[in-house]
Amino acid sequence: MQIAIDGVPAAKPNKTGVEWYVYHLIKQMNELQPELDVAVYTHRPLDFKLKGNWRNIVVNWPLPGWKWIWSLHLWLTKPAVVFSPGDSLPPYIPNKSLQTKHDIGFHWMPEEYSRKRLRVLEREHKRSARVATKMVAITQVTKDDIVKVYGVNPERITITPLAVDHDAYKPMSADAISAAQSEYDLPKNYFVCIGRLDQRKGQADLMRAFLSWRGDKDIDLVLIGRPGRDGYDEIQELAQDPHIHELGWLGPDDAAAIVAGAKAFTFATKKEGFGIPILEAMAVATPVICSDLPVLREVGGDVPIYVDRADESAWHKAFDRVLEEDVDERVARGIDHASHYTWEHTARETLRVLCNTL
Repeated sequence: MQIAIDGVPAAKPNKTGVEWYVYHLIKQMNELQPELDVAVYTHRPLDFKLKGNWRNIVVNWPLPGWKWIWSLHLWLTKPAVVFSPGDSLPPYIPNKSLQTKHDIGFHWMPEEYSRKRLRVLEREHKRSARVATKMVAITQVTKDDIVKVYGVNPERITITPLAVDHDAYKPMSADAISAAQSEYDLPKNYFVCIGRLDQRKGQADLMRAFLSWRGDKDIDLVLIGRPGRDGYDEIQELAQDPHIHELGWLGPDDAAAIVAGAKAFTFATKKEGFGIPILEAMAVATPVICSDLPVLREVGGDVPIYVDRADESAWHKAFDRVLEEDVDERVARGIDHASHYTWEHTARETLRVLCNTL
């Protein structure tokens, strides 16, 4: 075997950012180079059929410690390269390895994580910085962080940006938008936010800013995402307001239609590795208001309205601005900007690094 890939994130049923990345990456790499000798290891079958020499090896292990069981398979098969696109490397690596680095937000914001989670993340990242043959970072910001914090030689890291599922996220008809709004009992006027519901994504701050601004305005706030590990209780309490709608996790088609019908996509995140949701909003022709973070400026360019996320009055001004100004030109720039981020490009760049490592 040449290449073994940890495909567990791609096989999860209710996927979010990293999981969608692994899903689309594996599909596109398989489309581009089916002749490679690749085994994609998962804990349940993938929902698509792999082509050519690629195969899905399902390791049924319902208990904790899946990566240890995977390591046993690696010890027996001795692949030339092990690729972990989602999170940590396996305990045993027979030869060379490649790992995707999404972000190290835990290092800059330790207060947002439990002590146990911090210890695990720090240990895993220190180990990969030491043992990974090559790494791919999803932004320049992430690459710079890895180099600065762990002293990794920059030549070991290649930047491969993430992308948008343009089959789902695209400008939509009024009928499609109206149907989604009716299905989820949404008003005509609303802002929307997508992301795991926890303190690191900043929804509680966004909700407080929205409620203090709204008054008697005819507009609501819609939240899409599953509960996170930390801070969900506060979000749940604020969501009791009748003008806030918590929809839970949605598939890409429904999520895209609801974002397309929003007056703006609002993103008060505290730290991101990339920020796919802002590109998805651009792709469906929705204006974006987001935290003024270096990584979001790297990904979003000059399209979004950037806000100091800790300044509530700045959010108020941005809400007013997006409702009052003519957004057609901003929306057009957003559609064009998002069009350059494709999973085919991400897969080509990743395959180049993977094959060079091989």
